[in-house]
Amino acid sequence: MANPPATTPDGLHLHLWANVGGLDDVAPALAAGAEGIGLFRTEFLITGRQTLPSDDEQSDIYRRVLEATAKRMVVIRTFDIGGDKDVPALGLRLEANPFLGYRAIRIGLDHPELLQVQLRAILRAACGG
Repeated sequence: MANPPATTPDGLHLHLWANVGGLDDVAPALAAGAEGIGLFRTEFLITGRQTLPSDDEQSDIYRRVLEATAKRMVVIRTFDIGGDKDVPALGLRLEANPFLGYRAIRIGLDHPELLQVQLRAILRAACGG
């Protein structure tokens, strides 16, 4: 670990977790002292693509993140798409104020094939499959 544990002067240990934008960010975050992944952003798997990522493709990435963190806590966020993220596979249109509009979980609920596949891939990875 590059940095000593985060501890207050009175001895209280603070858990520091990293937010990462992809698999390549995990090792540097852990090397810098992160005790886990507080937010694994999954948007890189879907933005700019003409087709949606398969269950197997997603599961492989999530499994590799879990393996890289060696049983540390990992929070995997479902796709936060819409807003400023281009997702040609879903044909989303631009909005005047995309950050308050149609995005993230709203899109997942309207496209169950997207959310169900992602949740299944996360569960498979967590079970080692």
